[in-house]
Amino acid sequence: MLALDGAGAPLVTQCLGAMSDIVVLSRIHPLGLEQINPLEQAYKWFGLVTDADIERMKSQTDWPFHEIIQMIAERAEAKNQTLVIADWSDLDFIADKPVNELSGIFLHPTALEARMEPTSVALVRHPVDQWVHLQNQLGKDAPSVEIFLRGYRRFSDCLDGIETIRFEDFLADPGAVLQTLCGYLDAPFNSDWETGWKDYRFVTGEPAREKPEDEPQVVVTEEIMETFESNPDYAPTIEKLGYGNLN
Repeated sequence: MLALDGAGAPLVTQCLGAMSDIVVLSRIHPLGLEQINPLEQAYKWFGLVTDADIERMKSQTDWPFHEIIQMIAERAEAKNQTLVIADWSDLDFIADKPVNELSGIFLHPTALEARMEPTSVALVRHPVDQWVHLQNQLGKDAPSVEIFLRGYRRFSDCLDGIETIRFEDFLADPGAVLQTLCGYLDAPFNSDWETGWKDYRFVTGEPAREKPEDEPQVVVTEEIMETFESNPDYAPTIEKLGYGNLN
């Protein structure tokens, strides 16, 4: 599942992970293994990795990413479970660095295609709401409008042929959207998520700060809308995602 920070991936993966027939690795990316390693999640959360695998990881730093994921997927399948991976897509598209230093493609599924046939689905959210969410979540560490929209436009340009799920639709009717999402992912839908999602803890959340109590909440204002509307990446992005302008 492809998603940029702020799109709602932790909540969606929490609900997916609560389904008994699905194993979810969260915030995983070939370039982010030093921060978040899929082997550790598979080992600590699901028992799909052995002590010997962990020792190999420590000694073999060049263990190919696609081999690691293939092994985890096969072990999940042996338990009649389907592996779903929530991608850390920001590493491909959003950072305060020159464009030529970002891959600008979905590197994760590309890396897996050497050994597997991954199915990709994108989780999206209206860019203005998503950016405002990041301002409240990250404060001064949140991306500027320029950096955010530059990355979101490149993200949206890569969605041809990829099914998309809107976070807004998920909030309005989570059961229906989860069923659709599982269909896209060729994963078994199980309604047991409804009783288990609140207590499900095997999720790697997005970065967040401790917000000062006296700091006002960032909300959508006319000034923020003018900043977005004047940015050349905004209109092409919402058009590609199928959104209208916020009123």
